[in-house]
Amino acid sequence: MRNKKPFVSAAAICESVLQDKDGVVSLIRIVDRFTLRIVPLPPGEVPTLQLRAFFGVKSGDVKGRSELSVKLRKPDGNTVQLPQKFPIVLNGEEHGANLTLTFGMPVIFGLDWLDLYWNDEMLTSAPFRLVAETPDRESPAQKS
Repeated sequence: MRNKKPFVSAAAICESVLQDKDGVVSLIRIVDRFTLRIVPLPPGEVPTLQLRAFFGVKSGDVKGRSELSVKLRKPDGNTVQLPQKFPIVLNGEEHGANLTLTFGMPVIFGLDWLDLYWNDEMLTSAPFRLVAETPDRESPAQKS
């Protein structure tokens, strides 16, 4: 049976994406949970988190020009379309395309999703959770 959409080979939030001279990609520190310390900010300023995401797709039977795009689904139900669409060319079989994104996002604690779209059709989602750091209890060394 022929595939009508590309296959997803990777969808991850990570600290770093390395690409060797031969084109091989390495994802460093794949993360699905961020624990953030809350610090006081000036009035009206919203805390942000810098994220790096990697998506890889493989052609299979799909050939030709198309585009990838990403939407961010926040825990409060809001969806944010990332502003850029990324043109790709798929040549069939094991050929594919990789997309690495680095962007800042406002912090809303809870479960977020990055949704990958191919020609406006959802391919997959990569979840990650933002958690507020809780104050440490008094450590045994601090007790009298």
